[in-house]
Amino acid sequence: MEKQATEDKASIVNELKASGLRVAMAGDGINDAPGVAAADVGIAIDIDICRRTYAKIRQNLFWAFACNLVGIPLAAMGLLNPVIAGAAMTFSSVSVVTNALMLRRWKASSKLTAVWPTSAARCWPGQRGRTGPAKA
Repeated sequence: MEKQATEDKASIVNELKASGLRVAMAGDGINDAPGVAAADVGIAIDIDICRRTYAKIRQNLFWAFACNLVGIPLAAMGLLNPVIAGAAMTFSSVSVVTNALMLRRWKASSKLTAVWPTSAARCWPGQRGRTGPAKA
């Protein structure tokens, strides 16, 4: 639903609910707010972590492409020893994973809150209308 207009997201959620489905929706809580609010279970994700995750994806793609852009032609011309090429590929993979793991240091700017609407009480007994800190 990412390419849908803001008001269309809520109508899609309502159509799914009208067909008898239970609907959960995750969004940034800004342009997705109507859809998140209309869902049986709404999950708002902090925009900061979304931006940082997207930045890490771009960084990892850049370095992976850069290594391949240099390494593949050198290997094709016979200028790169296969052992060195294997080590470079391993280093590239470890670098990508390490860079992605840096996201674990991210701290939320405020407490995350989960909301269980009344309509979702059938899914989670004892949670009727409960609002409170999300459990990790």
